[in-house]
Amino acid sequence: MTAWLVNKQLQTFGTTQTIGAWNIANKVYIFCLMPIVGITQAIQTILAYFHGQRHPQKKRLVIRTTLQWTTIYSVYS
Repeated sequence: MTAWLVNKQLQTFGTTQTIGAWNIANKVYIFCLMPIVGITQAIQTILAYFHGQRHPQKKRLVIRTTLQWTTIYSVYS
């Protein structure tokens, strides 16, 4: 929905080059964001397993490690 609104605004106030540039930038953004989304979805299963087994230290370790690696990835991507 947001992309549609931005495209409509760019059609009204911009040119075809601005629409193309915005779409390319949006695709690059989504491409860079996909690994972070995948990692966070994957750790949900691991966290549920450790929660069910009552291992709070392992849960904290997984959360801390995931936050570290996703932050490093997002800074350098």
